[in-house]
Amino acid sequence: MACYADHIYLNQPGLPREGKPLKSLWAQWYLDLLVPPLIMALITHPRALDIDPAQIRAEFHETGRAATFWLDVQEDRQASVLPLRLRIEKLIVKSLIPVVDALEESGDINGKLIWANTAYIGPLAAA
Repeated sequence: MACYADHIYLNQPGLPREGKPLKSLWAQWYLDLLVPPLIMALITHPRALDIDPAQIRAEFHETGRAATFWLDVQEDRQASVLPLRLRIEKLIVKSLIPVVDALEESGDINGKLIWANTAYIGPLAAA
């Protein structure tokens, strides 16, 4: 987050660094990159991916925002037999809620704002 703040305030070093907008923008990058491919995988593959956060690794751009994700591809056999709606619900519960909760617990931002930002994720809004 500090690296991301350095990037955002690069051309305005005298401005006070505000945690709420920084975390909001960072979360948008993170969720916008992570969620659509996971939803596509859940929609298009008969076998569901294990989307536990322990299976997901992130690489960060030099600016501090999420740049790339890697998944340790394993089948979630229990999720594979679930209808699509429940697969997506599991994605929200297992992969998104922990990220939102961690950001909220770090201070400066309310989880409701982060959830509001997910409305910009096209495939999630369509699901």
